[in-house]
Amino acid sequence: MSNPCWFVLLLLAAWLGHFAMMVASHNWFYAKPFPRLVGDLVQLFHVILGFLGLGWVFQGVWILSFHQGNSWPDSLAETYSLLAILTALIGVPWFESKRWRLKHSVSINKLETEKKHWPSSWAGEKMAWRLPGNQSLFLEIRTIELPVENLPLWLHGLEILHFSDTHFGGNDKRSYFENLFNEASKRTPDFIFFTGDLVDAPEYLSWVVPLLGRLRARRGKFAIRGNHDFWNLPEEVAKSLRRAGFCCLGNGQVELDFGNGNMGSLLGNERPWNNQVNQVEAAGNSQFTILLAHTPDQAVLAANQGVNLAFCGHVHGGQVRIPFIGPLLLPSIHGRLFDHGFYKIAKLIMHVSRGIAGGFPYRFNCLPEIAWVRLVEGKKGTNP
Repeated sequence: MSNPCWFVLLLLAAWLGHFAMMVASHNWFYAKPFPRLVGDLVQLFHVILGFLGLGWVFQGVWILSFHQGNSWPDSLAETYSLLAILTALIGVPWFESKRWRLKHSVSINKLETEKKHWPSSWAGEKMAWRLPGNQSLFLEIRTIELPVENLPLWLHGLEILHFSDTHFGGNDKRSYFENLFNEASKRTPDFIFFTGDLVDAPEYLSWVVPLLGRLRARRGKFAIRGNHDFWNLPEEVAKSLRRAGFCCLGNGQVELDFGNGNMGSLLGNERPWNNQVNQVEAAGNSQFTILLAHTPDQAVLAANQGVNLAFCGHVHGGQVRIPFIGPLLLPSIHGRLFDHGFYKIAKLIMHVSRGIAGGFPYRFNCLPEIAWVRLVEGKKGTNP
């Protein structure tokens, strides 16, 4: 195979496959419960290996294209290049088709969005704030009517406010959160769910009660902690949430009594950062189960356990979303499968929030969000 055109085509395919494998490897490893420093080293390793690998793949494709022997591939570079080409031609299309099917697995009846922007003078700020296109001080308020099959009559019309990943300190602009939670406090839902990563530094715990304490719910406010919370005095995070009126679930559960013998269960899951065994007995008379998990990586387990509805965060929608492609880097063992929105796995419906902030204060084509979700009986609707 000595045609230069073939060489160029194979090289492009190999580079695409190499890039896809590096992204998948990064997402898988970065989803593990490493200490923060180790996670940063994982990111750095993949960046270096990704760029160095471009030259290595060039060498392998060159040998494959112009090799005159009969025993190829006979080097590691050639073998890896073949693997990268197969990944590009088979693995990437297969994964993207699966991702597309999951993205369209849930229909909704209504979706209303309202966008807010609270600009700030970024002169003299750290570089991340001043990067072009930064949307970190925007907010998208999503109002969703969610059809749920076999929804008990006593849950029809149940309203939930879901938000995640405030990262107080990563976004260190108090005025932004003042405006955000003023907006969120204008409505009183049945439940408020917060799914982790409250703070990025312990000194920002002083923000929790003044900001989250202004939220009101008819039936209760519930929260779990995320990986950043376990890196920043997790017990103090739990205390701050309780002082703000939230029940901090941990890996436990509470029974929800809706009256007239109608019972539901609300489960917490802080794994893999909190692997404490749940000491609470499962509610045998529960007719509907809701899960709060920081990461969508718990979704398959939840579906296998018969959970009906799950709320997650952690992945921030990728923070940087490339038009027509979506996010590349998400800390999930499932890679880019569950980036944001609604997904159906068996009988489970999961909502993954894009979150409000991040440890690195930059967003592009990925607005921070809070979501108002109203449950209705399952019917065909339009997909968000």
